[in-house]
Amino acid sequence: MVQTALALVATNVGGGILGLPFAFYRMGLPVGLSFCAFVAFMCHISSMMYLMTKDLTPGKFQSAYEIAYLLFGRLSIFVVCIIQWLNNYGAILLYYIIIGETVSTLSRQVLTNAAEGKSFAQLERELQEYPWLTQVATSKMTGIIIVGTVHISAIFKRQLHELRCMSYMLAAIGLVFVSCVVSQLLMDRASGREMPPSDELMTLKVDYHLITSVCVTFFAYGYQFLILPAYSELENRSNSRFGQSSLLAVAICSAAFMTTATSALFMFGANLKPDFLLNMYDRTGPISVLCRASYCFVLTFHIPYFFFTIKEYTLVIYDEITNRSLSETLEIKMVECVENRNSILGVIAINNGIADISVEQVD
Repeated sequence: MVQTALALVATNVGGGILGLPFAFYRMGLPVGLSFCAFVAFMCHISSMMYLMTKDLTPGKFQSAYEIAYLLFGRLSIFVVCIIQWLNNYGAILLYYIIIGETVSTLSRQVLTNAAEGKSFAQLERELQEYPWLTQVATSKMTGIIIVGTVHISAIFKRQLHELRCMSYMLAAIGLVFVSCVVSQLLMDRASGREMPPSDELMTLKVDYHLITSVCVTFFAYGYQFLILPAYSELENRSNSRFGQSSLLAVAICSAAFMTTATSALFMFGANLKPDFLLNMYDRTGPISVLCRASYCFVLTFHIPYFFFTIKEYTLVIYDEITNRSLSETLEIKMVECVENRNSILGVIAINNGIADISVEQVD
């Protein structure tokens, strides 16, 4: 049960946590915390609705594209798989871009004389004066290639439980990341750095950024695509046991989201950027470096779960185009369910008929 919860956390703690501080600033801290709690509750409810929908199907199908086939036919298999494939592929691209940018800023601080307060454009111009080896080591592509090479072994995992080690490591590294953000806030206070005005942090800002803030909060709680695969691999699976895993996952994610967003809000205030790691870049010292490095590891252990789902959808689409084995298997399963249902209704009708005859004989 804990393993299932950590798998859900692993697919949830990703890019959304970087945008939540900005969202909290635009919504104001009270509204931000309340809305985050509301979305967390809706995330759990939607997860349970997935399982309730599964139970309503005749054969209790175990995937979204199987349920779609039952409702809309063969074409829906391709529609569902393509939508989920694009969603997960887009997330992988986004995370690799974030990893490349973060690794680049870290390596520039180590290998160059990057001063605090310089923009990325200034650093890019100054980097042209360094040797080519330094330019290669500090490029975004180098970080992406290194992390991509590490992920090669994860591509060939066949079952979700094979990623168990990654889920535990991600939970530990995520704790380090949140601890670094809180530690940086405490260091800022201890050093006498000026804090943003509290009135500004509590006020709701009504503008177009508010819509972005709402979308970011919903995006942060987006692990529903893994609900049915995670349920199918749950030991002694039942809706109640999975509900406990879902609640635990939502509680862990909400604690990490709210702590990170609140700490960043009190550190940067109105200067918060949509990606608050760019704000952390302006802080010098080992805590800032460890915070950004730990987040790179968070995404590194986060991406394999998207690989897992992309591989599944790719194989389903290929198999359905070439062999149609999925739709034929589901059709047979549906026919068997209908026959079983008719048999049960026939037995009930016969029993009712015998009961009626017995009552007439008694009369």
